Amino acid sequence: MRTARQALADRFRFWRGVSGRRYVCSVFAPQSAPAYAPAVALYVRHAAAGPAVIAVGRAGEDRLRIEADEIHIHLVRGEPDLARVLRDLAALVPAGTTTAQHAA
Repeated sequence: MRTARQALADRFRFWRGVSGRRYVCSVFAPQSAPAYAPAVALYVRHAAAGPAVIAVGRAGEDRLRIEADEIHIHLVRGEPDLARVLRDLAALVPAGTTTAQHAA
């Protein structure tokens, strides 16, 4: 039997930007991720070491969905916040990752 805590852990994920700020994200399957606006999407692939961000962009960018196992969405207040959060979270994508695409 799943506990309420386990259910919440499956629905939400925290990521820390290069600034040290912590962002809460809702977790979605790629095919069911909403195109919220304005929102930042972290395109996540599962690896042996755990989940890894392969790309960061605006929510709803279909070109980035294909390679992700999950999409983690963080809502923002408006365009100025969107640009700031995109820059902050883009550092989660490892340098040299060939599939990474950052939208600003």
